[in-house]
Amino acid sequence: MKILFLDDDAVRHSRFKAAHIGINVTYAWTSIDAINALKETCFDEVYLDHDLGGEKSQMTLPAWNEGSGYDVAVYISTMPEDRRPYKVVIHSYNPVGAKRMEDV
Repeated sequence: MKILFLDDDAVRHSRFKAAHIGINVTYAWTSIDAINALKETCFDEVYLDHDLGGEKSQMTLPAWNEGSGYDVAVYISTMPEDRRPYKVVIHSYNPVGAKRMEDV
């Protein structure tokens, strides 16, 4: 199993690591990191946070680029179906942002 975990909070990263010892997890801190990981690897599960410190990415992305987990959700929705993760979990404290991500 391959998992991608996106969050900008060190405590959440630590807790996820502690709960997933021995599992192949790629840890991303920015939307750029997560999208680059998705380009290189097929993941079974992806865990996305919405708010990522408000940093705009340096990557050239379409107009929806806002430097949040929403960028990653949109990217996943545009991936070929055979490369999309089996499961996507949104773990955001931002209910409005989480709903936008779910609706993609």
